[in-house]
Amino acid sequence: MPATMRQLVYPTYTSPDKFKFRTIAKPEISGPTEVIVKVYAASVNPVDVKRASGMMKFVIFDKMPSPLGYDMSGVVEQVGSEVTQFSYGDPVFARLPESRRGSFQEYVVCDASDLSPKPECLSYEEAAALPLAGTTALLGILRAVEERGGAAWLKGKTAFVTGGLNGVGAIVCMLLKNVFGVGKLICSVSTQKVELVDKLLGEGVVDQIIDYQISNPSKALEQGSVDFFYDTVGAPLSFLHTMKPQGEIMTIVAFPDPECVKISMPSIPKIALYILSVYSKVCKLRARRYGVEYHSEIVESDTKILNRLANYCTEGKVKPIVAQVADFKNKNEVLNLFVEVSKAKRYTGKMVARIGKPYVAEVPRGFFAA
Repeated sequence: MPATMRQLVYPTYTSPDKFKFRTIAKPEISGPTEVIVKVYAASVNPVDVKRASGMMKFVIFDKMPSPLGYDMSGVVEQVGSEVTQFSYGDPVFARLPESRRGSFQEYVVCDASDLSPKPECLSYEEAAALPLAGTTALLGILRAVEERGGAAWLKGKTAFVTGGLNGVGAIVCMLLKNVFGVGKLICSVSTQKVELVDKLLGEGVVDQIIDYQISNPSKALEQGSVDFFYDTVGAPLSFLHTMKPQGEIMTIVAFPDPECVKISMPSIPKIALYILSVYSKVCKLRARRYGVEYHSEIVESDTKILNRLANYCTEGKVKPIVAQVADFKNKNEVLNLFVEVSKAKRYTGKMVARIGKPYVAEVPRGFFAA
């Protein structure tokens, strides 16, 4: 085994084209429940770019240079003395917790409890595209409807998803129709992506498509027609008039609920927490004027949820969408993944780097707008 490895970092708060590769010591096991994984693939999430830009520096302190990436898949290289659920060579995938951040490197070390067995039906690239987006999608749905008695509340309801072909939105759409049984599913996408909805999500998953470049979704939707709204784009409160009384709004774009933040970021400054609390209360009060519940989500690693998503993939109910695959040995290709994510809207699904496997050029499953 090599003594060193390649790692992608941001040397200071900067744009994606300024990210750097460096050579560091390969991680070692320091506890009995730890596992070393040889990384085969890692995917980019919008939070990676936002964090590297310095957008979150007032709530999260980053020691520079700072590693990139949460999502990864690979094979077990070494296990601690008390690890029984995994052994050498096992295919695994994970959303690394904050303390282990850095999936864009050749090896990672994490606790065995952070890992899930990779579904056989998914390639390593697809598996790396699932963790954060999938966990955000599923947990967001579950937390939004828990006060309505759980997932059964969604059956037969009308649901609307903005950004129906982005990383989170695509999985939300598949979950809502294939798992939770919504009666009518509406999503918004750009003109170039309308014809790809059935191809990428599955025939009949989406019942109505709104091209947001032609029609404003908040005006295209009938007043009081939506039971559940999952926002992946922003401005969720502009859709309040489209919601039915007793409806639910879940957003992953607006400022998160302070209770979620305290769990995920225990060191957040009190003033920042206070601002979030005030903002959250205002949003909830505005929504309740319409008889609607408002939720804003921030997601931590959750292996149980990831295992559940893996089962849905095996059952054919969920399929991660890979927009583009880059070779980790090619700096320009890898940095371009982050550049494209920073631009947003031009692609579907997730950007993935192939790290530990020989690179083979292939036609991506996703799509780029012209």
